[in-house]
Amino acid sequence: MVLFGRGGQGREGEYSSRLIGLPPPPRLPRAERRCRRASNQPAKGVARIGSTRAFWLRFAAGLAIGLLCLVLAARSVDLAEVLTRLQATDPALTVLGVGAVVLTTVAKAWRWAALAGLSGRAGWGLFPAVVVGQMINTLVPARLGDLARLVLGDSATGCGKAFLLGTIVLEKLIDGLCVLAVALLVLPFLQLPDWFVARGLDLGLGVVALGMGIGGLVLLSDRVLALVAGLLGRLPLPVGWQRWLTHATAEAVRGLGAIASWSQRGRVAWWSFLAWASSIATTWLVLRAVGLEVDVGPAILVTITTQVGGSVPMAPGRVGVFHSLVMAPLLVLGIGTATALTAAVVLHLVVFGPQLVLGILFLWRESVTLRHFPRLS
Repeated sequence: MVLFGRGGQGREGEYSSRLIGLPPPPRLPRAERRCRRASNQPAKGVARIGSTRAFWLRFAAGLAIGLLCLVLAARSVDLAEVLTRLQATDPALTVLGVGAVVLTTVAKAWRWAALAGLSGRAGWGLFPAVVVGQMINTLVPARLGDLARLVLGDSATGCGKAFLLGTIVLEKLIDGLCVLAVALLVLPFLQLPDWFVARGLDLGLGVVALGMGIGGLVLLSDRVLALVAGLLGRLPLPVGWQRWLTHATAEAVRGLGAIASWSQRGRVAWWSFLAWASSIATTWLVLRAVGLEVDVGPAILVTITTQVGGSVPMAPGRVGVFHSLVMAPLLVLGIGTATALTAAVVLHLVVFGPQLVLGILFLWRESVTLRHFPRLS
């Protein structure tokens, strides 16, 4: 299976077609193809070297920014105290936290299967796609794991990449609604600064606006598709390209409105609840493991902060930025900087360690190595 790249075809348009999961568009005449390749494309070796170098430069820059964030977060911390607390971390609670992370990933895979209308072995086939997507999102600071997730998900299920893309967008909306629901239920009982509450309100309004937009798009899908077809008809595109793009848009919209039955909605709601409950349990177990005698409230606050902050591109490995996201709410709650940094370090290892180990195993099974990563960019 070809996960990344052109798979040796080298034909213009075919890779884009496979990325969407549709038949390839009509090919240009051979003479025109030769002319375009000769005038627009650099030599293969030059293009490969340039893209690889640019990728690793961006990777190094992102890592440097992450390390800078980590240094800034730890500049006023007694590192000796942090090391002492790390040595005193409860191993049993840490292992339970790792188990909760794996359970969260399983729940997210089955929720994606429920959104796509899959069950049984087909549902389990999405687990490697979710793991690899999470690992690449952790290592590559550009949310490129979602692209790999589409490719692997389509390979495992045959649902089509455009349809799966719609289900992923719907999944992000569901996560946003879960954040909003948890915040409304729990955060009023915590004493938080006004600026923190204001940022939460802005996030809630954004989630509601996104939900209304997707709902309107699904309800008015016929009109939207007719509008798209009309706009494409005015562009100087071949008829085959117009049909291809229109069909891709229709499949994506179908993915956005995937949960049509109440039984399917019930399954999505259950797996969403399990994913968020296990994610909060992970944070709570880590906080207890580093010696913090806290209830579930701080764990929920840290989970929401890291989930929302993790939705945007971060430094490679989430180094520095993730630690700052963990420390910020703990410091707001009055927890010491050394304890907060200790919790951030342990939580970083607990959350991303299983992703990296399982992701590498699944990539090895698919014969994919790090040399494919520059081609993703």
